[in-house]
Amino acid sequence: MRQLRKIARDEIELEQLHLAARQGEGLEDFYSRLGRREVGRSPCASHPTTPGTRS
Repeated sequence: MRQLRKIARDEIELEQLHLAARQGEGLEDFYSRLGRREVGRSPCASHPTTPGTRS
């Protein structure tokens, strides 16, 4: 994550980086431990109808 932030800031000159993660995959805790925070949810995000598939 440090390298990702460095590349985004220094090489691509981004001021903000948006990461998307599926709820319930354990990624909320992972990103939280790295100091990231949730800023919103997309109500129109696709939800799998069957494990491993997307609608």
